[in-house]
Amino acid sequence: AAWVGLCVIDLDERLKQINETHGHHIGDRVLADVAGRLRQTANDEGFELYRIRGDEFAALRLFDGDANASLEAFAISLAAAMDEPFAVGAAASTIGITVGIAHQPVVTADADSLLHDAYLERRERRPMPWRRPDGSGEANDAPTAPALHDPQWSWPEQRVIDEVRGWIGNRLAVPHPDLGRAGPVCPFVPAAVANDLITVDWMSGRHPDVDEVCAILRKLTTTFHSTPPRHGPSALLKARLVLFPDVDDYALIDAVQARLKTEFVRVGLMVGQFYPGCDEPGLWNPHFRPLDCPVPLIAIRHMVANDFPFLATKPEWIGAYLRQFAPALSATARSTLVGRLIPD
Repeated sequence: AAWVGLCVIDLDERLKQINETHGHHIGDRVLADVAGRLRQTANDEGFELYRIRGDEFAALRLFDGDANASLEAFAISLAAAMDEPFAVGAAASTIGITVGIAHQPVVTADADSLLHDAYLERRERRPMPWRRPDGSGEANDAPTAPALHDPQWSWPEQRVIDEVRGWIGNRLAVPHPDLGRAGPVCPFVPAAVANDLITVDWMSGRHPDVDEVCAILRKLTTTFHSTPPRHGPSALLKARLVLFPDVDDYALIDAVQARLKTEFVRVGLMVGQFYPGCDEPGLWNPHFRPLDCPVPLIAIRHMVANDFPFLATKPEWIGAYLRQFAPALSATARSTLVGRLIPD
């Protein structure tokens, strides 16, 4: 691993208030419950959780590549884990946290400076600025995405929606024994789900024309960036799933993804193909099938620094990647990309 990432977690004043009002025996139970939620979230995303002192915790993980986006997503997952109230005797109370993140190359990492940087960066992480904890908010503050589907099409059957929801929650958002690394199959999905940042659209028809499908999906090269959230770490978490529930010839999904990938990469987006039985091998274990999905779909998301293994086979993809991430590349990524660009 090229980088070490650290999150420091500090509980707010409510735990102190519980100790003063209900006694330390109740406060200790609440603290144990908080630690349990933090530990579960850390384990789910491949982090080790430690208690520093009192009501302060730290989570540590090694990364192969730039860690910033993954740390931001994990920090938001920690905040989301605190949303449900904790039992305080016969009552209940929420506990807020601040989270600070820091990361350094493994070869030069220093524990004291890493902790110092994380402490300085501590701040409250909320799921989304327009979304209150109770889910309320002004309608014009809610994230919106222009629809791709024809308004005359009916929604896919509830069975289809349930299958996709189950696949996201029970496959992408959790670890898998065959994945080949720690953490969820997709590290960003837990935070994206918690923050309602995965939007779903669909296209009808059993045999849609590839040219027509590509023409419609190209709209996303302009609308995806302008759909809230537009800036900051939360923007990296949003994704658009375009379902093709009637399609049973999955060669169409492969053809659409192959045709659009270069165009999307040029504007900083990744496009992925998912369908039943997709045999694309996993990055960490060639026997794992990360793109196997019960419903055929195309997924759109932002390009992130850790995407370089998926872009290192074509010079034009490498060029787009370097324009966006060159200053933050790890030594491993730089060596790999130079080897792809310079012939033997």
